[in-house]
Amino acid sequence: MSNVIKFEDLIEEFEIQKEKICKNIQESLKERFKQFFDKHSDKVGALTWTQYTPYFNDGDECVFHMNELGYAMPGQEVHEAYADEQFPAYWKYTDEYEKTGETPDWIQELVDLEKSMYNAEEFLKDVFGDHVQVTVTKDGFEIEDYDHN
Repeated sequence: MSNVIKFEDLIEEFEIQKEKICKNIQESLKERFKQFFDKHSDKVGALTWTQYTPYFNDGDECVFHMNELGYAMPGQEVHEAYADEQFPAYWKYTDEYEKTGETPDWIQELVDLEKSMYNAEEFLKDVFGDHVQVTVTKDGFEIEDYDHN
C-alpha cells in the first residue's frame, strides 16, 4: 500500500473545500447585506448586479466580470426594468450624487460594499454562477439567468 495521495483524491478534496468556502462567502455577504438593509431599508429595497463572462471581446480574452451594483427604492420592481433596459427602478447611485458633491452615508456604504465585492470578483463566479443577475433584499439572494447578448 502506497502513501502517495492520488490525484483524484486531491481534486475531490479541493472541490469539497471550495464548496464550503463558497457557502461561507455567501453567508458572509448575506449578513453584510442584512446589516445594510437593517440600517437603510427606508431608502433601498433591493440591490442588484449582473455578472458574466462575455461571449466576445473584440479579440481580447473573455474574462468573467461583475458589473455595477445598482439599487431599487422600496416598493420598486427591479427585474422588469432591468430586463427591458428601461431603468425607472434601477438607478446607478453614483449618477444621482455626482452632481451635488455630497455623498450620504448610505451611498458611501454602497460604494464601499461594491469595492469589496470587486476585490473578491474572482470568487463571485463560484459563489453565484456565470451569466446571472443577482438581486439581494433583506430576505436574501435571488439568482436568475442573465442573457447579455
